[in-house]
Amino acid sequence: MVCDSVKEAFKQPLVIFGAFLTLALVVSALILSQGIMNRYADQTISVTGAASQIVTSDHAVVTLRFSREAADMQTAFKDLKRDRDTVAKFLKQQGIPDDQVTYDTISNNVVYQKNTQGYSTNAIEGYAFHQSVTVENDDPKAVVKLTQTLPGLVQQNVLVSVDSPQFFYSKLDTLKVELLRDAAKNALERARSVVEPTGRRAGAIASASTGVFQITDKNSTDVSDYGIYDTSSVDKKVTAVVNATFRVD
Repeated sequence: MVCDSVKEAFKQPLVIFGAFLTLALVVSALILSQGIMNRYADQTISVTGAASQIVTSDHAVVTLRFSREAADMQTAFKDLKRDRDTVAKFLKQQGIPDDQVTYDTISNNVVYQKNTQGYSTNAIEGYAFHQSVTVENDDPKAVVKLTQTLPGLVQQNVLVSVDSPQFFYSKLDTLKVELLRDAAKNALERARSVVEPTGRRAGAIASASTGVFQITDKNSTDVSDYGIYDTSSVDKKVTAVVNATFRVD
């Protein structure tokens, strides 16, 4: 009887200890699994996606400048007016409609004689008149051809100079939206290519921001933090960038 009482006295604490030990193991396992889940839930991956497209300009602008100088004001002005008539006729011969031609206001200045050291004096040598004409055309090839035929004006004794033509793409705003969508898709593809070999997957997007657009010559690799807008090339490459962060499941 005494022995049975002693055994019973020792048995009860062992049962209680065993129950507490089991409970502690279960709680520890729950805490560990929850910690792992939380750690995975907080994991993200940040990638940069890009998309490009080659476009052909559909609008062009070029400016021609001509001037005349003479000893008296009336002669200089008359000579400039004759040059303007010659330029107008030349543009029509090149197939440029009148509604695509804009003549700027005539400007003039006094030309002073220079001394032997090359400095201007107060003695008037003559008068100079200047004018420019801007051609805008929805056919860039026509503008390129026009600049190549300018020697024809020189042969007619017109003192003409030409600015570098500028080429634009009128549907750029629509294209930007399309490229941003494609750049976002590219970012997701890049995230998946990094994550999936580990047995995980790139999930919902956590954040995203767009970079500046790079509009360059089609063969250019130039990049600028402020963006590039090339107007010197007929064929352009438009590039969009999206910086995105995805949750990792």
